Amino acid sequence: MFCMVLISLPAFREIGVDNDSLSYSEIFKSTNNYSIGQIISGNYESNIERGFMLLNKLVDVFGGDFNSVLFIVALLTGLLNYTIIYKICRFPFTALLIYLSFFLFVQRLYADTIWAKLFNCLLGYLFLYQEEILCICF
Repeated sequence: MFCMVLISLPAFREIGVDNDSLSYSEIFKSTNNYSIGQIISGNYESNIERGFMLLNKLVDVFGGDFNSVLFIVALLTGLLNYTIIYKICRFPFTALLIYLSFFLFVQRLYADTIWAKLFNCLLGYLFLYQEEILCICF
């Protein structure tokens, strides 16, 4: 239940309250100019990642809005992050608190580096857990 609240907060926020949502909303609107084939082949003017453009286009084709894109991204990343936290940590609430504190600190950085850094941290957690170093901390 708590994880669904954490997933819903970024998914249903008002566009423009953070640094990047207006730019991402413009990307969502720009997908109207391209077909799915153009996006898959990379035949579009911007240097946006194809996967993100394709996600935006598919949501648009199926009648969703930009908040639907935010929900899908929050759901996928939330399920991945929270599943890893609950599977490997002895004290998941503490790990979740540390993760969320780190996320709030990191959200001030550029959006394209946030997910890479969080993914690297999660891989680091997995490595430390396998080496039984993390078990001492949590």
